[in-house]
Amino acid sequence: GISLGKVNYLLKGLLKKGLVKMGRFSKSPNKKNYVYLLTPKGLQAKSSLAARFVVSKLKEYSQLKRKIAEKLTIIESRGHVNIVLVGPEIIKDFVDKTIKEHALNLVMVGYCNALEQLKAYDIESFDIALVMDGNNTDVKAMPKDMKAFQDKLLPLW
Repeated sequence: GISLGKVNYLLKGLLKKGLVKMGRFSKSPNKKNYVYLLTPKGLQAKSSLAARFVVSKLKEYSQLKRKIAEKLTIIESRGHVNIVLVGPEIIKDFVDKTIKEHALNLVMVGYCNALEQLKAYDIESFDIALVMDGNNTDVKAMPKDMKAFQDKLLPLW
């Protein structure tokens, strides 16, 4: 959480820079209540910050798509066709879109959030399981009943 002291420090800094202005609620019975409004200068700074954030996220999206396309192209070139993805659902959407956009000869035959869920799949039903965890921490700590899957695991990163 954020302490009241931190909030006050932040607000004073914003006031000093002219990014917000402070006024009392005129009809409030409790005269300790304040309203903080963005000044035109504050609105401009906030807009600029928001624009930089959007540009940053768009670059990140493009880099992510490029990395995934590179990895999937390598997987395809190695003769793998049927893949299972292990990781966050948003990555599933990226992988699925990339396969279609690049007309790759890959089929996502399954998806699961966690490595443990891979046990639900017949080991012969897929060529490779793409694992989102690039550090392989889940792979190293694999339970004995999942050791058969180990040779089919490939980190996405």
